[in-house]
Amino acid sequence: MAFQTGMATRWSIAALAMTLNAGAVLAEETGEGWLDGPWRFGAIAYGWMPEAPATVKVDQEEVANMPEDLDSIIDGLEMAAMLEFNAHKGRLGLFLSPVYYDGKEDTNFQGVLGEERKLTVEEEVWLIDYGVGWDLGTWKLGQGADAPELTLSPFAGFRYFHDPIQMQVAPGILDMGFYQKTTVEINTPLMGLKAAVKFSDRWSLGVEGDYGVFDDSEVNETYQYMGVVNYHFTMKNVSSHVLFGYRFLHLDLENNEIAVDVDVKGPLIGIGVNF
Repeated sequence: MAFQTGMATRWSIAALAMTLNAGAVLAEETGEGWLDGPWRFGAIAYGWMPEAPATVKVDQEEVANMPEDLDSIIDGLEMAAMLEFNAHKGRLGLFLSPVYYDGKEDTNFQGVLGEERKLTVEEEVWLIDYGVGWDLGTWKLGQGADAPELTLSPFAGFRYFHDPIQMQVAPGILDMGFYQKTTVEINTPLMGLKAAVKFSDRWSLGVEGDYGVFDDSEVNETYQYMGVVNYHFTMKNVSSHVLFGYRFLHLDLENNEIAVDVDVKGPLIGIGVNF
């Protein structure tokens, strides 16, 4: 596995170098520099309504297989915040996307001789993606002034995940109780690509995907893909848009004695401003 990770890292570095070279050639051909023009800023607040089926292992032994559908997440929710911030100057862009979740989940399972048991999991999660991107260019997808326009923007950055997790099973008649408290924390590099299609002044489509891995001792694998439809308008002289779409995030992590394998997936809706 260590050899595979090293190969993936070398391919990522090679891909990044080729991307930077391609962008430099394109900038030279169009006469546009990387930092031409004024700074532009944007912010998005959104609601993500996911399911998050997860498998939790302690010392290589599975202690929880939680379905965590939307109803159970909402029932256990104590607080959540989901935001995205970005800044652009010329072709260069910076982004910061924090998600915060504080909640408690109860899962029932069968113990020895069919005894009903309950696992309680408490979490206070920070998930933060941050990094830098660059616009390779914009191309028309057809003839005429009203033809859709495609913009491609590769990016590189980090995925930070911080989860103080507490798991408890009360003692049963035939089974001993269980209590475990630890913090799963990683900060792994990632690379990805965004594609934006502008259909008109009102409508646009955005899709993106990324992949990240740090080392075998902490992050086995993490990847994400997302697609959103945007409706653009002006609100009190501020360029604004509403968005709706779908987001899928996979995290396969290990931290000391605890391993977490989770898919967080579901629709999202939000509103953003640009200035």
